[in-house]
Amino acid sequence: MCLNHKHRSHYRCLKLLTLFFCFITKCQLTPQKHVSYEAFYMPSTSSRLQIQDWQLDMLHADIAFGPVYFCAAYSGSSTLCKTAIAELTQVTLINALSQNPIALGYVNGLSGTIKSATYNFGMSWFDTQTTPVANTELGHSMILEATAQKSNKHIHIIAKVDVLPQHQGQMAITSAAVQADVHNSKTVLQISFDAAQLFSQLDLDALYDQTVHNEPILIDSNTLSYDSILLAAKVISPPVFNWVEK
Repeated sequence: MCLNHKHRSHYRCLKLLTLFFCFITKCQLTPQKHVSYEAFYMPSTSSRLQIQDWQLDMLHADIAFGPVYFCAAYSGSSTLCKTAIAELTQVTLINALSQNPIALGYVNGLSGTIKSATYNFGMSWFDTQTTPVANTELGHSMILEATAQKSNKHIHIIAKVDVLPQHQGQMAITSAAVQADVHNSKTVLQISFDAAQLFSQLDLDALYDQTVHNEPILIDSNTLSYDSILLAAKVISPPVFNWVEK
């Protein structure tokens, strides 16, 4: 296996595997070439969110993101995509409320069609690791902070979230649908998050009832609200991948 979501790719081997796959499936082989292009985090549109009668304002949103592997198949899972067509191996700690683009490193791989992505939120659990490991100084996948207001009610929320692989040897997000046709290195990958939407499934009335003397509410893996943030990160408001030509 040339690229198994754990090690640096070998492009010569990738090309040989592509040729072999097309030989056994009788596909029409499109010439592929090595490409390398920049990836950036692009600022989201708003740090404010209306949740029923509550107005939520994000104060901080630190998100660890990467690595990302891209596949020509519709599924990026290891069973259907043995070899990635491209990879963004850098793990970056992103200020998701930044108003400026943030460099995420370079995507390296082969030209061609990309149909799915598999990625981590800054935490890995490879076969060589006995337990999940944080890959940035954040120590988590994300730390989010917000305030919410409804008439004279006020909540201060801090969430520490780990988006972990379900099983050892897997990525946290095993398959996300994307669409791109990369022809050359005159390409830029833009990735964006809507950080406020990560709180979109919270029951703010229930959180307010838990508030004691206006102290911040901490959401971690021991709280009921934790799964709602995981659901938003994985399904409701996942990262958006957009390829543009320079």
